Amino acid sequence: MSFLKFFSGPTPEKLEKKGDVLFKAGLWGQAKLEYESALVKAEKGSDLSPDWEAQLSGKIAETKEALAKAHQKSAEDFIEGGYYDDARPLISLALEMPHNAPAYYDKVSRIYAAQGNETEAARFRSIAKVAAAG
Repeated sequence: MSFLKFFSGPTPEKLEKKGDVLFKAGLWGQAKLEYESALVKAEKGSDLSPDWEAQLSGKIAETKEALAKAHQKSAEDFIEGGYYDDARPLISLALEMPHNAPAYYDKVSRIYAAQGNETEAARFRSIAKVAAAG
């Protein structure tokens, strides 16, 4: 039996606990992967209760939110430093928080304006208006 466990990997519970440790350490991307693996493995094993599924789904959502906030902060730092090209991919990742998109686009617009880049500022103001409209 232990031979089979060796090849099947850790249990969903162990994956979730590992995800919890990684989340507390600020390693949100790795935590998200562990939670997703736990969810998939529990679904395959048919031992996934609705409560546990909701718990794991909530943890996955928390990791996405934390990742998006980290990407947003990094993008802001790049923009403030004038590294616009480096900020672009992070802006896209930060938008995994769609409920924050209008305010975030507006903030990026103001940062570009402060840097004297009115073209990009206007573009992001326009995007903010569209995002706010839904």
